[in-house]
Amino acid sequence: MGPNVLNDDGTLALDASGNPIPNYDQNTINDGSRILTGWNYAPPANPAFTNYGVDFSQPLIANERNHDTGSKVLFGNIDVPTGQTAAQDRVSFVEAIMSQQSTAPFISRILVQRLVKSNPTPDYVSRITAVFRDDGKGVSGDMAAVVIAILLAPEAREEDTK
Repeated sequence: MGPNVLNDDGTLALDASGNPIPNYDQNTINDGSRILTGWNYAPPANPAFTNYGVDFSQPLIANERNHDTGSKVLFGNIDVPTGQTAAQDRVSFVEAIMSQQSTAPFISRILVQRLVKSNPTPDYVSRITAVFRDDGKGVSGDMAAVVIAILLAPEAREEDTK
């Protein structure tokens, strides 16, 4: 989502004084790190194929004894309740990030830049942001729909003359 709030077209949102608006503060960083406590490397599937004893091909596993189960507050207004498991906290964190205004334009702009053109128009980013928020079936974050929209956009199929 980036450090600053973005408009749907990927441009910076500015406050009344013309300054960028931060997406998060130090409290969100602190509570976000508390949410991610307790996750450890899984035992290697094959000890012969590890990097210093760690098998990076395996998903992390939760160690609930090391997870902070206290309440947390994200982005100043999203409460993560006390007593959740590490997996529940992780889901809450992802949902909180996905609900932020800047997540869709941030990811949409980066995907357009990596897949089609390095300097997309604000209109192009805005259309992809709309697909990121709703794939036409009410689903947010459907990456298949986003990539299809990026690649089938007129800008992706025209010769770049700039």
